[in-house]
Amino acid sequence: MVDNSTQSTLQKAKLQPIDSDVEAVEFMYNPANIKWQLKVKWESKNDSGSDNPSLTYGGGEARTVTLSNIIFDTLESREDVRGAHIDKLERLAQRDAEGKHVPPDVLLLWGQFMTETDGYNSPKWKVESIDLDYTMFLPSGLPVRCNTTITLKECTPEWEQQEQRPNQSPDHSKLVTVRRGDTLQSISNATYDTPVEWRRIAEANGIEDPMELVPGAQLMIPPILK
Repeated sequence: MVDNSTQSTLQKAKLQPIDSDVEAVEFMYNPANIKWQLKVKWESKNDSGSDNPSLTYGGGEARTVTLSNIIFDTLESREDVRGAHIDKLERLAQRDAEGKHVPPDVLLLWGQFMTETDGYNSPKWKVESIDLDYTMFLPSGLPVRCNTTITLKECTPEWEQQEQRPNQSPDHSKLVTVRRGDTLQSISNATYDTPVEWRRIAEANGIEDPMELVPGAQLMIPPILK
């Protein structure tokens, strides 16, 4: 829960589209909690000689954040809450008017919790879901209040992914140096974007026991022929 004793006014939250003509969406926000989730893939392999399966790191998944109990209210102005707020919100999850572009990346900005200067804790997001619960209507049936839940999924633009992971899926042979803690599966995942190609690396380097990697050794990574 926000501690209002440390600030004079409640900070508005904003979903700010990036490099897009789509309008930003602002809303009052005073959450009891914010659900932030980080998941990691672990692939299990059963071993008849052990009661427990071994785990192979399969890479991380995109973080998600869920914002609950966002209230959009137009009772005082007696406007349609959809036209005043919800339509703009839904445009963040839709293609542009001509249907040519995907929904925009957005920044979620809210006071000191998510600031534009904190790249890790304020990453780029895609709107994954918008749940709308209309809770108040005028006698005419016009909706004037909506309780909203928004789920965002972390995204990285394709050009940034290529800069961060330049060695994946090689189309020519190259050498990598074994680091402490590396396994053939983790090396395969780093170079081919999948752990299942570890046998290709083992065969190319004459490795009979994949558990005996020596830190500092160099391994030849063969290309995947297309």
